[in-house]
Amino acid sequence: MRQRLQSIPTEPIHVIGGGIAGLTLGRYLKDKGYQVILYEKSISAPWHNYGISLHTWAYTHLIPLLGLDEETLKKRTSVDGRFGKIFPERNADSSLGAIVSSYRANSGVLRTLLAEGLDIRYDHAMKSLEIGSDRTKIVFANGVTIMSDQIVAADGVHSQIRSTLLPENVVEILPFITFSGGRRRLNNIEFKELYAPYFKEGNVLQRSFNNMYLRIAVIERTRDHVDIGCIYSRPWRVTDPALKDTKNSSASARLEIPESFFDELSTFASALQSPFAETFSSEKLRQERVLPWIMRTVHISSSERQLLEKEGIPIIGDAAHGTSVLGGMGANVAIQDAIYLGKHIDEHGFENLQRFYKDRYPAWKREIEDSEVVLAQRHELDKDIQEV
Repeated sequence: MRQRLQSIPTEPIHVIGGGIAGLTLGRYLKDKGYQVILYEKSISAPWHNYGISLHTWAYTHLIPLLGLDEETLKKRTSVDGRFGKIFPERNADSSLGAIVSSYRANSGVLRTLLAEGLDIRYDHAMKSLEIGSDRTKIVFANGVTIMSDQIVAADGVHSQIRSTLLPENVVEILPFITFSGGRRRLNNIEFKELYAPYFKEGNVLQRSFNNMYLRIAVIERTRDHVDIGCIYSRPWRVTDPALKDTKNSSASARLEIPESFFDELSTFASALQSPFAETFSSEKLRQERVLPWIMRTVHISSSERQLLEKEGIPIIGDAAHGTSVLGGMGANVAIQDAIYLGKHIDEHGFENLQRFYKDRYPAWKREIEDSEVVLAQRHELDKDIQEV
């Protein structure tokens, strides 16, 4: 039986980043009796909601953490939980070599649930990091300074902590451009009669055509309405607008939307048959908030991992293994990261981090490799993709 630390430190553990990785770690350590403070650069709790696939091997960790049974967890977090029927997904998981059970969760609802009872300091964008002989100094843009030897980096793909510790590590931009938008609210009768037959008792409709990929998904389903939205992706073209500075800006602010996009998506949606041609017409899309996304990945090499093991600042979530939003399992691996690190801290404190990295590194490497394969597959020619 593993042993816990003889005494829980009285000083707080400082978690930089309030995403799923940071929130899960915060809940785990708080339940073990630790004082935890999370620092999030956003000025308030995220308002955006989107669907993410949660797999059994990840969401089962949340059941004891949140004090919920599996059915209640799904009802509270799934995109169709309030509808009364949760549509499962069955996905081939090459990293596990098996078919796993999954469901679509609303990311905003999940974050809100994880955040309950946590000390989260919003509007804390990190400005600088200085590593001393015994303590690390972090200065935030709002003037707040912390000095601690108990810091965790969960600050996302563009992690300032990772870039400070590993200055040669760069975010790799993949040759795809993706647009998210076209959110529609439908009444249940309209959805049931016109749209449900295409979803085939599921929450996701996918199609590849001429190297382009389209995913139309249920974002929220209740007894009164159904919200759907679309993601459209294709390979990068030389005629697309040049990238802006991608290092520190938000994902949705890195490029301009090419004028051709609206007609591209409208033509693609029309090929799916009615009613999607009308739902995602170019006229309607031009009147809405459409976000362009750049597909990127973060890979820490074996030699870089060895450097991290000596620094005493563990890195988890997208800060350690960021993958594209269309091919990766970032939220799932982030949940696992948080649980593994929480157990390590409870047993060893911030010492012997090589044990943590030895346990997690193979999963990070496998996720990145698998995500690139999935991303390429989703842009194959003329392919129906089932995700139910």
